[in-house]
Amino acid sequence: MESLSIPVGYGVELATLMDTVARHGLDAVAQVDLGTRAHRHQANHDLALMAAELLVVAERRRPGGQLPAEARLEQFERAAGQLRRVSRPVPAEERPPAGSVPEPPGAPELDAPRRDAQRPGERR
Repeated sequence: MESLSIPVGYGVELATLMDTVARHGLDAVAQVDLGTRAHRHQANHDLALMAAELLVVAERRRPGGQLPAEARLEQFERAAGQLRRVSRPVPAEERPPAGSVPEPPGAPELDAPRRDAQRPGERR
């Protein structure tokens, strides 16, 4: 995870899968059974925004992929017998790979042993 950028939103799983295959090949991916997870029901217009986020993640990772400066989803809502056009921004922000983020000043080293850690064979 130190070398993968992480989308903010619904594209995390797709991005991780695509980035892992691109960097390490298909043999680096495995399928596991994590059981069942229930999702809340969402309105169709919200599901469309989730799908648009996945398309942005896939397009960003496609060789030669092009994204507009700001991705938008154009939808239509019915209100009082009229159709109304609604333009919604599609979240496209990604966090940088963890390995590229500098440590804040004074942060403990992750690999350094803790001072209060018990040493092997030591009793307390």
